[in-house]
Amino acid sequence: MAEVMDILREEHSNMTLLLDFLEKQMDAFAHAEEPDYVLIKDVIDYTLAYPDLYHHPKEDLVYEKLLARDPGAVDLVGDLEAEHARLAELSRHFNEVIENVLAESAVSRERVVKVAREFIDGTRAHMEMEESKFFPAALDSLTEADWTAILDAFEHRDDPLFGAAVTESFKNLSLEIRSTM
Repeated sequence: MAEVMDILREEHSNMTLLLDFLEKQMDAFAHAEEPDYVLIKDVIDYTLAYPDLYHHPKEDLVYEKLLARDPGAVDLVGDLEAEHARLAELSRHFNEVIENVLAESAVSRERVVKVAREFIDGTRAHMEMEESKFFPAALDSLTEADWTAILDAFEHRDDPLFGAAVTESFKNLSLEIRSTM
């Protein structure tokens, strides 16, 4: 149990660092300063490459076990899989807007800030719900056998930004995030 929750909470902590960094970049943009668009794009690329593909499926495994043990948990947690799909859509939409900015297409500053805020705020609210409702419900309901099965089913992949070996495409972002810690 502890190992699964440690992994998920560490990934949330990493995502919080990423969102804090992104928020600073978008605050600069909102105040007519020039953010680092390449790093903003790296944040989105990371979100599309890791949380959407590896973190959320881990949580979905926990969610499936939770619903099997306590079907009423859906009333507390909601439809976590649908929420993950909504977050993935926010990531893709934010990616489209930033790609338009990088391509020098006409995109209003207000539109970019609005889409960024939706992504940042939506992700933060989602993680807060998981930390305050979903994780405690899972801890209360799942058995050691459930936790072992979940851990065995995890697709173990090193985090390309926060893992032991940062991939080349995320090295600059990693340096920037670590310099603000």
